[in-house]
Amino acid sequence: KEDLANLLLHVLHDFQKARDFLEEIVMLDVEKTEDPSLLFRGNSIATKAVDLYMKLIGSKYLKNTLGLFIRDVYDNAQEFEVDTTRIAAGEDFLTNQQNLRM
Repeated sequence: KEDLANLLLHVLHDFQKARDFLEEIVMLDVEKTEDPSLLFRGNSIATKAVDLYMKLIGSKYLKNTLGLFIRDVYDNAQEFEVDTTRIAAGEDFLTNQQNLRM
């Protein structure tokens, strides 16, 4: 089910039809559900598709909004650890805290 949902979503997303597809399959799940407390907890194609679509869209959003910042932090030689139980010998909590204020 996940492979099928993934393939469908990518194709439909390229044609800007993913939202329509998700609306349809989610509404079908809602209509056939006897117990509303079980909605989106099953292993249906609708739950798989919604999960995959959130990852597809969310991943692009996160890369576009935070990607450069994360890359800068990753490439930076400064230390940022402020968990006092994890600070390595020779590091300083206050210095690391200041480094976080880039």
